[in-house]
Amino acid sequence: MLALIILSSPFVLAAQDASATYFLYELVVPSGYYQPIQIDAPSNNTTIFFSIDSNTSLSTALMTNSQFSSFNNSNAEISGSLFLQNGTTAQHSMSVPEGVYYLVFFAYGNTANVSYNYQTYPISPFLVVPLTPPEPTGIASFGLYNNSGSVTPYTVKSSDAVGVADIAALQAYNASAAASNDTLSGATLQLNSILEVDEQGGLQQFYWVQNTPDFVTSASQVAWADNIWNFSVSGILSNSTITSADGGYAYSYNNNGAPGYYYSFESSNSTYSLPLQLALIISETAMPGKGVTVQMGAQEISNGSAPAQPINWFDNATIVDPTVQSAAFYVSGNVTTPNGLYTDTELVFGGEGNGEATHFTQLSASIGLFYGNSTVGPQTAFPSFYSFGGDTGEATDDVSVSYSGNGFSTVSVGTPDYVYLGTASGTYTLPLAGTTVTTSFSSQSTTSTSTTSSSSGSASSFPLSYLAGVLLLVSFLALVTVSARGARRVGRKDWVISSEAC
Repeated sequence: MLALIILSSPFVLAAQDASATYFLYELVVPSGYYQPIQIDAPSNNTTIFFSIDSNTSLSTALMTNSQFSSFNNSNAEISGSLFLQNGTTAQHSMSVPEGVYYLVFFAYGNTANVSYNYQTYPISPFLVVPLTPPEPTGIASFGLYNNSGSVTPYTVKSSDAVGVADIAALQAYNASAAASNDTLSGATLQLNSILEVDEQGGLQQFYWVQNTPDFVTSASQVAWADNIWNFSVSGILSNSTITSADGGYAYSYNNNGAPGYYYSFESSNSTYSLPLQLALIISETAMPGKGVTVQMGAQEISNGSAPAQPINWFDNATIVDPTVQSAAFYVSGNVTTPNGLYTDTELVFGGEGNGEATHFTQLSASIGLFYGNSTVGPQTAFPSFYSFGGDTGEATDDVSVSYSGNGFSTVSVGTPDYVYLGTASGTYTLPLAGTTVTTSFSSQSTTSTSTTSSSSGSASSFPLSYLAGVLLLVSFLALVTVSARGARRVGRKDWVISSEAC
C-alpha cells in the first residue's frame, strides 16, 4: 500500500550504503548553481551532523534561516554561515538552537556529483517546515516530548501495538484516483510500526509492519490487508524467508537500481455499517533460533448494530531467521532505521494505495493508539502524539485532528494542522480478547491470545496494484531544478509503481 518516491528531478537520487547505518543521498549541482537542503532542529539543544563527498571541489555551508534568506534573496556571500568549507569532502557536527537551518551546496567550478547524509539528534518529525497538505493524518508517536522548544526523546518497546477507531462518518473521493490505480472512493486507515529484530552477534534488522483496512467508502466495503517491508541493509523478504498459511506473498521491486523486498496480504471484501468501532492489532512473537511470527488482527467491536466479535487474526506471517534472539515494536526519538526513516508508530488516514492522496467528503471518528505486551488486559497509550505520520506515502488533504484525552484524538473534515498534540495517557482494554490461537513454525508451535475467524464477502473489488504494485516510501526531500541561481525544492512525492513476485 506504500509507494517508492522517485524524485522528479533528473539531478537527484538516493541509494543505501550497504556498509552504513544511514541513508545516503545523491544529487548533481550544475556549475554556477547552488542546492539548499532544509533541516529542522526540533529542540533548543539539537545536534546536526552531516558529511559530504563530491567528485569536484564545491562550497558546503550550514546556514541559519536568516542567513540563507540573505544569501538567497540579496546575493549575500556564502561566507555568512555557521559552517563553510571548500573541497571535495566535509564532515561536521554542531549543536544549534531550535529552528530551521539549511545545508547548502554551491558548485563554483565544475558540475558537482554530491553524496551526502545528515541527521539531527533528537530527530525531527518535520520533513520540511511547515508541512503542507497532503499528509498521512491521525496520531503518531515519534518518541518525542516537545515542551515549547525543549524536545526530549523517549523509547517504547512492546510486543503489541493497538489502534482503535470509532468511525461515525466515512466518505472519500478522489477524481484522479485512477492515476494511482486506486478506487475513486478508496481510503485506508493504517496502523504502522517498526519491528526491531535483535540477532546473534549484536546485529539488528528493521521491518516496517502495516495493518491496513482498505475501504471502498461508496460501497461500504472493507478488506483486511497488511504489508511487511524490509527497512534494513541486509534483511531480505522472499518467499523462502517469510511464510504464511493465510495466502500472503513476498514481492521484490526496483529501489533506485537496488532490489527491495516486501510482503503483502489482502482478504476478500466484507460489508461494514456505520457507526463502525474497530480495533487493529499487530503482535510479534520471537522464537530464538527460528524467527519472528507477526500476527495481524482486526476486531469489529461494533459494526452498525452488530455486537462485538472476537479478534480476527486474518494473517500470520513468519520471518525465518535462525539468528533471532528477540524482537519488539520500536519507537525512538533518537533513532532512525537504516534506510533513513522514522522509528514511529502511527494510526493515520490516507488514500487507498500507491502513494495516493485522497479527499474526505465526510469523516468523523475518534482514534486511539496503544501498546502492550499482551492483547489481554489494559493497553497503554503512547506517551505523546503528533497529528501526522512519518513513514507512509498515502495521505489526505482535508483532515483536522485534536487530542481528546485517554489516548484518543478526534479526527474530522477540516483544515489540516500538522503539529505536536502534546502528552498522552490512559489505557484501553480489548473486549473478548481472552481465547487462544495457535501459530506454527515448522513443527513447533506457540500460543498467543484471542480467536481466529475468517473474512467473508464477495471477491475483492480493490485494485490489484494494492497486492502486487505497492512500493516502499523513501522519505527524503524532493529537490528540483528551477530559478536563476540554482535548483529549488518544490515538492515531496513522485510515485512509480513496479514490482514482481519473488
